[in-house]
Amino acid sequence: MCGIAVILKFTPTGARQNQEVIAEAWLDALDAAIVHRGPNGRGRYRDAVMAADGSGTVHVAMVHRRLAVIDPAGGCQPMVRALPEPRAIELAHAALVSGDDAVYHGLEHGDKHHESIVFNGCVYNHRELRAALVASGREFSSDHSDTEALLHACGDWMTRPGKPRDAGTVIDQLDGMFAFAFWSSKAGTLKLGRDLAGEKPLYWMQPDANTFVACSCAAGVVQAAKLMGHRPRVDVTGATMWLKHGYWQLMPVEGLREIEPGALLRVVAGGGVGVTVTQAAKLRIPGRGGGQTGVQAGATERLKPEGVLEMLQRAVCTRLEADVPIGCFLSGGVDSSVVAALAQEAMRASGRVLDTFTMSMPDAALDESEFAEKVATHLGTRHRTLDCGNGAQTAAADIGRLIGQLGLPFGDSSLLPTHWLAAAAREHVTVALGGDGGDELFGGYKRYTAARLMSSRAGLLAAARFVPSGLFGFASAGLERVVVASRNFGYQDILTIHTTPQLERVLSWGDGVGLRQLLAEQYEGRTDLPDARQDDFDNYMPQDLMRKVDTAAMAVALEVRSPLLERDTAFAALRATLAQVEAGQGRKGLLRQVAKRLIPAELVDRPKQGFAIPIGRWITENFGGLRELAEAAFAPAGGGEDFFGGVVNREAARAMLERHVAGEGDYGQRLYSLMVLWVWCGWLERV
Repeated sequence: MCGIAVILKFTPTGARQNQEVIAEAWLDALDAAIVHRGPNGRGRYRDAVMAADGSGTVHVAMVHRRLAVIDPAGGCQPMVRALPEPRAIELAHAALVSGDDAVYHGLEHGDKHHESIVFNGCVYNHRELRAALVASGREFSSDHSDTEALLHACGDWMTRPGKPRDAGTVIDQLDGMFAFAFWSSKAGTLKLGRDLAGEKPLYWMQPDANTFVACSCAAGVVQAAKLMGHRPRVDVTGATMWLKHGYWQLMPVEGLREIEPGALLRVVAGGGVGVTVTQAAKLRIPGRGGGQTGVQAGATERLKPEGVLEMLQRAVCTRLEADVPIGCFLSGGVDSSVVAALAQEAMRASGRVLDTFTMSMPDAALDESEFAEKVATHLGTRHRTLDCGNGAQTAAADIGRLIGQLGLPFGDSSLLPTHWLAAAAREHVTVALGGDGGDELFGGYKRYTAARLMSSRAGLLAAARFVPSGLFGFASAGLERVVVASRNFGYQDILTIHTTPQLERVLSWGDGVGLRQLLAEQYEGRTDLPDARQDDFDNYMPQDLMRKVDTAAMAVALEVRSPLLERDTAFAALRATLAQVEAGQGRKGLLRQVAKRLIPAELVDRPKQGFAIPIGRWITENFGGLRELAEAAFAPAGGGEDFFGGVVNREAARAMLERHVAGEGDYGQRLYSLMVLWVWCGWLERV
């Protein structure tokens, strides 16, 4: 688990070069943006080759910050392999040496060509990959580095002429969470890949036609691009979507992009067109049918409780490999309890005890710590319950720090308790397993039932669409939400922090017609979803849940692994219909059947609570400085540039805050999203 960054710069033949082509200050900015992700090592690498068509020179520089988890001695990065292979394999590591960066300059060492990689994450099947690569003639230097296995895999599968494999094969063969950048000086190409579930982030931009920059944090890309002369500007469409959902695939900064989950980008230079970025491959789920056609022939057994249990046992075991202390988040819900039970079982076999962590919430309706403690007692783990209130004393300050590190206006308030839990766990372990993915794969949300209702337009909902929303009353808030969504953009409106009518009232730009046209374009093909799990896996999972976990945990250099997102498990669940994963027992029925084989049934069959903080009450009470933050956000604008005012009507936001404080309604989540957007806009103005 690390932070990575890379710059590729093309200089046409004859262009004047009055300074270093890739300035050290650019690399310093990228390094500063990822320093929190890797406290155990740092490194840089530079190389330069002639473009294949002779039209200029291609320069590349890589930056790495390391959190050492697997093979601390042999996994330093950037990892560089000289080509052609000498008799004794030589790996050049740009690692921290005696307190200074050891920068590997390929041309200065006289080697003809190199393959190099920077990599963030973990490849869980690296030992199997290594065995296959050794059998094909590859020689390894490290003892068990997953980075070296990935470097050889990229070199073997992406660059060898005549190899009967496409560029996407390397991603298809990996069981892991990862984002990487692989450079081949011989091919003169840079390739960047990301895991299927989007567990690890990788953002990129082309500040000009001859430059490409990518980084684990959006903040690093924006800051480096600013130094290159690219002025960061708010993308109003992107910012509006982030305000509505708290996340989105379209970035809120002009020119900023994120590599899609499961995709491979190819970056080349030359041909008189500067730098060209194309999507070389995109991993697809075999037999994907949106859950409509059900499991394919031969896969039925895998969707029985014993088949799911076998897959999850294997997934958890592969995710327990680490050369550092490892633990598990335990909320007391079905997902994390299954993961903790299987992890404890595997660790007990080797004479170890699993450390588990949960967080008590100040609101009884949100607090699952009692159930987590019961699960931990049953399993025999070494359990710690952490007090959310202690961390929350710095809530406003933490928002500013986390949003600044991420460089995006992330509006999911559960980022805060996730971060506090990670910070407390980091005092004891370096790696933690989590239960993310269970709801999306096995049908754990009430909204999936709503999606089916809206898709069919049947029964009560069909008639209720034409009833004035005010007639439903507070007790029917859930039904009213579905009805409002059905009047607007279907399933996507259910996922939002601000419904479409609410958003219309708080925006400062355009009118209702313009907003609805924008939303129709953004939601195209995604509103009528009888089985919404696939859409959640492709979008909500990477853009909200995985971005939240990565941001919260990597702020304190904690690696979080999600066994439920293991490739085979995800494929099997998403090939099935929603009815099949419910198994005739309602939400998450199949996974609950598995859980009952591991923990007492009374701990499984209880209402779902979720992981949230009482953000509305905290704003009212100014807990952790949150009300002061809201008041500052919605105060009249001062002089200078006002990115926030270009999106939000401050008077409308301030009126919402006043109604909230007066007890006229709970607008906590909406206020939080507005506050975060203001914090982010201020950060962007100062970059």
